[in-house]
Amino acid sequence: MITFLYIIMVFITLFLILIFYIADSIVAFKHRKEIKNNRGIIKSLKEQIRQQKVINKI
Repeated sequence: MITFLYIIMVFITLFLILIFYIADSIVAFKHRKEIKNNRGIIKSLKEQIRQQKVINKI
């Protein structure tokens, strides 16, 4: 009986670890998309600053 309970505890622990791993990978994937969007925004802002500097020189 005790070994049966121990086996159930081990399976529950493994199941929780699996759930947390899947949730973490989903969150990381969403953050990766956000980081790519932020990089695009930063590039466009840098380009605007360059253009503004050229206009100011003229």
